[in-house]
Amino acid sequence: MGDTTSGTSDSSDGGDLKHLGALVTVIGGVVSVLVGINALTGWNPLRSVLAGASPSATPSTTWSPVDDHPSRDTGYVPPADPVEPADSPSPDEPEDSPTPSPSPAEAAPLFTVYSEDWGGRCDPGCPMRAVFQNRGGAAGTATATFYVLPFDDRQHYLAYCSVVLPRTAHGDQAGAGCTAYTATLGQWFRANPGGRVAMQVSVHNPAS
Repeated sequence: MGDTTSGTSDSSDGGDLKHLGALVTVIGGVVSVLVGINALTGWNPLRSVLAGASPSATPSTTWSPVDDHPSRDTGYVPPADPVEPADSPSPDEPEDSPTPSPSPAEAAPLFTVYSEDWGGRCDPGCPMRAVFQNRGGAAGTATATFYVLPFDDRQHYLAYCSVVLPRTAHGDQAGAGCTAYTATLGQWFRANPGGRVAMQVSVHNPAS
């Protein structure tokens, strides 16, 4: 009876050893396959499995994309257009000022010839007369000179005479005249019987 019990125990131990040997063979085959994969691809599945099984000491960080462009609904208001300043006078430009009117002390008479009057035939002198008008700013007088010239040559005078105009107010007229005669005029008439002469008048106004 004792022999039967001993035989049964030996049979159980032998079966366990067979299972252990088969497990070791399977594990060895798996390891061989993993080593081959690592040699071909460089990927170590054991390291990935172990890393996933063990907790990581480094906290995970979540990244989200950032939009650098402002949104259309941010309430952005563009700046208003600049307003041009109102026109202002340039400091370099002087302001217009009214032209001062001449004072009475600065005003002076200014006579001009209004009309001419040939007094008649030269025998022996030539009487001449003219009307003058004062266009100046004050009353006064002036000097008028009458010249006798050849009708066909008015570059040289034959005789002349001068007269002082009467005092005349601004805007008024005054008449004056004189008779011109010289020896040159008499000689010209003798050398040119029937010759024609002309009259010319000039006015000498006083300085203002």
